[in-house]
Amino acid sequence: MKGVIWVRVSSVDQSSGYSPDAQLRLLREAAQRKSIDVVREFNVSESAKTSEARKQFRELIQFIGEYRPDVLIAYAIDRITRNPEDLNTIHNLIQKDGLSVFIVDQNKIISKNSDPMEKFTFLMFGNIAYFDNMRRAANAKMGMLEKARSGIFPSKAPVGYQNVVTADGQKRTVTVDPVKAPLVQLAFELYAKGGYSLASLRDELNRRGLHQKSTSKNPNAPMSIYGLEVILKNPFYCGAIRWDKQVFKGAHKSGHYVYYKCTHSKDRNCPQDIFREEEIDRMFAENLGKLYVDKAIAEKIREELKRSHTDQQASDKRELQRLRSEETRKTNHINLLYQDRLDGTITKEQYLERQAVIQQDLRNIQVDIEKLGRYNAKYREEGSAIIDLLKGFKKIYLAADVEGKAAILSAVVDRATLRNGDLFISWKKPFDVLFILGEGVPRRQEWRA
Repeated sequence: MKGVIWVRVSSVDQSSGYSPDAQLRLLREAAQRKSIDVVREFNVSESAKTSEARKQFRELIQFIGEYRPDVLIAYAIDRITRNPEDLNTIHNLIQKDGLSVFIVDQNKIISKNSDPMEKFTFLMFGNIAYFDNMRRAANAKMGMLEKARSGIFPSKAPVGYQNVVTADGQKRTVTVDPVKAPLVQLAFELYAKGGYSLASLRDELNRRGLHQKSTSKNPNAPMSIYGLEVILKNPFYCGAIRWDKQVFKGAHKSGHYVYYKCTHSKDRNCPQDIFREEEIDRMFAENLGKLYVDKAIAEKIREELKRSHTDQQASDKRELQRLRSEETRKTNHINLLYQDRLDGTITKEQYLERQAVIQQDLRNIQVDIEKLGRYNAKYREEGSAIIDLLKGFKKIYLAADVEGKAAILSAVVDRATLRNGDLFISWKKPFDVLFILGEGVPRRQEWRA
């Protein structure tokens, strides 16, 4: 009787002491006890790429079809395959071609003449392995998404960064690569200045020694045009993590460089240059330095802010009344559902299903109510504080962090346009008046920010 050995080792097997060699030895010994002459051995690791594992499984099936061994020898059912398609292929070989499968850990041989319950068990355990594989994959995907949400890059770090493990060995994180980071920085700077195509910039970076992410097959691959384009478009270099079609704020150490360029959404042939964030920042600061304000104007601004906010407050009040009314209606709906459940009009399952939907609606309503409250509180705090800051606007803006600068610009800028290297700003009311005044006031230190 001739047989073929199939060894498939998972990380769990290896941690339990079943290395590929150890498993292979067990299968050889089992074949010898059953007087099976082994004519071929296949060995695949679950850590191998899916394409490689599939290739070896196809080779196994081809060998069985050509050389017609009597027995396929495997350590366990879930070691043969972890997907229903391959399991069905093995089952067809048992039913139609007379192949027997020797499961060593159960010391059981499944054949065409086996008891129906044994065949059913064989298929059941194979599909349980498939389910377990899907569950682990889903958990891994969820875990990686949670890492991204928490600001930790869940995969191999991009070029210019490196993966490290914390001193206690408990956490993997990302830090700047001291060798490659300066070259990545240079890539952004040279591309921003212009004068380089992607091809010529790639050549320059390769000349300076910047390589792509290393792989097992090619650890020192030169930078390609595609690889360079991936770097220039990757939000990771400006402190963000793009994962599963979402973007999250990263916690990795930066020293990042942000560039702005035209999206060509309105003009595909727009000749606008690329600008460093620092340049844009400087332009905004210079314009904020044109602000003119004194005590009398500050008081008028407070009055104008109150007036401009009146409509919003009225709108918020109407929205709050609507939300409260909707909240009451939803609560009454749950009470009616409960009465229907007691009367037997609806089943328990129907009640629970409808109750869950309404409760989710109520939670959403509560969130919207809280948002209205936070908005009004934020206006009262920021609206008053900004008046006190106006006299030193430019200085305060320059000293603020990224989020602080964004908050300042959001408060005073209605729209900003970059044309031919100049920044044109439309200011929000009532700040537009202040900047108009600033343009016509002598540049005396006490009036200038």
